[in-house]
Amino acid sequence: MQEGKVTMHPSIKANLGQPVPDDMHEEVRGLISRVRTKMTVLVPFFGHLLLKLDPIVTREVPLAAVSRDRKLLINPDWAQTTTRAEFAATMVHEVLHPAFLVWDRQGSRNAIAVGRDGSRMSLWNIAHDYAIDLVIRDMTKHTQELLDPAKWEPPGLIDEDFRDHSAEEIYDILLSRAKSPPMHGSAPDGAGGSGQGGAGVYIEGVDATKSDLLPGDESGDKNEGEAKLSPSEQKISDQFWKVSLVEAAQVHEQRSKQGALPSFVRKLISQILDSRIPWADALSRWVGENGRRADFTYRRPSRRSSAIGEMLPSMQRHGVDDIVVLWDTSGSMDGREVEILGEVMGICQDLNMSLRVICCDAAIHSDQTDVDNPEDIDVLGGEGSDFCPAFDLLDEEGYQGVVVAFTDGAIGVPHQKPQHLRDCLWVLWGRETPPTNKWGETLYIDAEGYV
Repeated sequence: MQEGKVTMHPSIKANLGQPVPDDMHEEVRGLISRVRTKMTVLVPFFGHLLLKLDPIVTREVPLAAVSRDRKLLINPDWAQTTTRAEFAATMVHEVLHPAFLVWDRQGSRNAIAVGRDGSRMSLWNIAHDYAIDLVIRDMTKHTQELLDPAKWEPPGLIDEDFRDHSAEEIYDILLSRAKSPPMHGSAPDGAGGSGQGGAGVYIEGVDATKSDLLPGDESGDKNEGEAKLSPSEQKISDQFWKVSLVEAAQVHEQRSKQGALPSFVRKLISQILDSRIPWADALSRWVGENGRRADFTYRRPSRRSSAIGEMLPSMQRHGVDDIVVLWDTSGSMDGREVEILGEVMGICQDLNMSLRVICCDAAIHSDQTDVDNPEDIDVLGGEGSDFCPAFDLLDEEGYQGVVVAFTDGAIGVPHQKPQHLRDCLWVLWGRETPPTNKWGETLYIDAEGYV
């Protein structure tokens, strides 16, 4: 969604609502895949978030749109007529809406901006666009301006006056600047006034064809036929994006040649994460993304439902059947076995996965499969620090699943990821240096057990 009149390509307007040919599906999905790959290399923060979306090629939207539950709708006619730079920039723009919790943060900000042509758009959507387009521009300067919103057609919403402002603050500023809708002309009936609570505000140049929040959500145009998420589903979705934000920030700072995220982006993320994330929730999400694929179901409620007094769905999973935990027995991890492995077992139960625990220092001291009681694990060892024997064993077995390694970081590991291994997560308490930055991902946990 941008300022200025959008010129819709004739083919887009003519084909709206029509079926999409199979070859066009494949072409657009190829474009999406290439953007994801490029962003993973150029700007890992964006690349990691883009992998969380479920792309859908459809002519039900004029350009592109995103939903709270991770659906990314892309019009194939627009994808074929726009520039590759704008296509990539739009994907990044779309994912930042749910990643920055646009729906959860909206609250009672319901003012509607009325365009000169009578089109209507959520003022909150506009404010959020101003906030995220600055993020995109500042984080893509080193990509030779490939994604600079100023290069888009039409240009993105860039205003340096809004630097270091949250979308909430930008909304208030825009509302204070807004004019009353014209008494005559094309403004819709009932759009008069300039207050909140759903009243219209007049902002010259707004075009609702660029609204990019899917109908049926709390922002943008409403569609009563669109199914909305229940309050419980909304909480699950928002928690998903909070975990994903933390993961994306960690991945970026580990892998980006540019180093840390810009300070104002870190500040923004800190503001969004208004509640800390328990490490077990972050681990559950990582295992689900890398070892399994999630489908929520209420057929078998989650085991955590009784603990919080609210029915939560469990997850139907598809993928690997087990998870391997490597436990560093060199001494610094002593005393946490029952607590930590008890949480891991709970995650395995929720995901219908079996658990294998290998305790290792300079050699393998115990290797137990189908573990279902943390007190049954023999945590032996304490001499030296080397995970290589455990990884060598898994490599010899051709293990193709995921490994979660609990360690203080000061331990030897292979120089390269074993060829069969799907992925590995280094879990460290505090800010210790991970065993390697060449492969695997890292989860840092504070003394209180939060990411």
